Amino acid sequence: MNQADIEKYAFLYFCGEKDRDILLENRKMTFEDLERFSYLTELFGFQKYHAQIWNKFSGQFEEKFEALEHLYEESADIVRDNYVSQDQEVLDDTDQQTRWKNDFLRNAPCHNLKL
Repeated sequence: MNQADIEKYAFLYFCGEKDRDILLENRKMTFEDLERFSYLTELFGFQKYHAQIWNKFSGQFEEKFEALEHLYEESADIVRDNYVSQDQEVLDDTDQQTRWKNDFLRNAPCHNLKL
């Protein structure tokens, strides 16, 4: 068994049923799911499984990535100068990541798991 498989089975063991179904392709992966799984696998230090998820699912969001890149390029100066401070953007990301961690822990089969 290779490192990616070990990380995959460990992650699948700890995640809830809905997340397992998404990762096993029994449910459709959303763009937010991909972001969330990317964050969580990195949090656990599962770089090999992170890459495996990315390679398997990111292609279905290629148009979304291109649209986001285009939007970012057009609006980066406006956003940076006028609307959103970088500190607020970091806080928003941190809040979302905290929600993702809490949801993951709440749905884990063993509820005494802590990150």
